[in-house]
Amino acid sequence: MLTPKEAAEYLKKKGKKISPGTLSNMRVKKTGPTYIKVGGSVRYRTEDLDLWLAEKKTVHGFSFRQYLFGQILNGLVQSGKPFHLDEAVNLAIKAEKEYIRGVHESD
Repeated sequence: MLTPKEAAEYLKKKGKKISPGTLSNMRVKKTGPTYIKVGGSVRYRTEDLDLWLAEKKTVHGFSFRQYLFGQILNGLVQSGKPFHLDEAVNLAIKAEKEYIRGVHESD
């Protein structure tokens, strides 16, 4: 678990320059990465920071999550097989988790 200062350093290594003060402002506005309070102290998990970065990533003007869902939905439609929308959502969630796992393995 990382302190806000350590989280800012982690994000900087990932190419997103954000200060601990900006992280604090994001907590107030509820726009930043997920955090945990431990005995009144704020802590960040690297998995949550990576997920937040993935959500901020854009591909062709879409969020990474929207892009993944669109690609999976398109593949299911083109397959011609019947499918339920929940299947596309579950596949997109799985793909996003695999992407984040891949980010951790490359560190």
